[in-house]
Amino acid sequence: MGRDPASRRTYGYALRAFAADFAGTSLADVDRPRARAWALQQPKGNVYVVRTMFSDAVRDGLCQSNPFSQLRLEQSRGRRDLVALTEPEVTRLADVALEVHGDYGPTFRAMILVAAYVGVRPGELFALEHDDLNVDEVGVRQSRDGTGQLKLPKNGRVRTVILPPPAREALLAMPRHIDAPWVFTTKRGRTFTKPALNLYWSPVRAAFGRPTMHFYELRHFCATHLLELGLSHADVAMQLGHTDGGKLVMSTYGHPSEQGARQRLKAAFTPKVKPLRVASRSQARSDSA
Repeated sequence: MGRDPASRRTYGYALRAFAADFAGTSLADVDRPRARAWALQQPKGNVYVVRTMFSDAVRDGLCQSNPFSQLRLEQSRGRRDLVALTEPEVTRLADVALEVHGDYGPTFRAMILVAAYVGVRPGELFALEHDDLNVDEVGVRQSRDGTGQLKLPKNGRVRTVILPPPAREALLAMPRHIDAPWVFTTKRGRTFTKPALNLYWSPVRAAFGRPTMHFYELRHFCATHLLELGLSHADVAMQLGHTDGGKLVMSTYGHPSEQGARQRLKAAFTPKVKPLRVASRSQARSDSA
């Protein structure tokens, strides 16, 4: 398994869940029916970690077979099945943050709108510094991992992206902590991590009426919104920090609405459109007079 601290921490969560549910059971005594029943109740990440653990155990001679291999569990399509928020919904979600968090509301409202309109990943959002912000651009130079450590953004690429007006206005409306370099800090002035984000995010999404909505769906909105504005998949990939030229955006993230597609198709042909109904001869003579 991976050696970086954030990965080890994730593996630890999965293994603790397994240890709690199979306490006192030898690895050799875990059969496939019990493994399948457990796997159906767990996040697929936990199942992956435990399956890998059993593969290691088989190689080390601790058990004869891996009960978690080839369980043929129904696979979620993940982000492919997400229905992106609309712009009015994002605005309402951000306003809910004001209602839920009181004096801290403007800061968390800005976090939501930056995530939604800039499309940065949560770790990149946590690592933004005031010096990274320009009038209409954001420099994404670093990311904060699950242990709170700073590292390069995913794919190891620093990028400069656009700061759309809704995000810029939200940043101007939030208070700034002069003594902290970070754009976003908690109520106590501490740096953000994923657990801290969940602490602030959970009551907002519940009040919004979507108690299971993942914060990452704001990034999904960004991709879809940019596509609906007419940008190419490659342009959106640049904003999101992908290095595949837009393939992932095309297959996973961006799902422009049918209505938006119809509007763009109509706009493309507007200069050439002629009425389907031919005017009567008398009308035509009147128009030419």
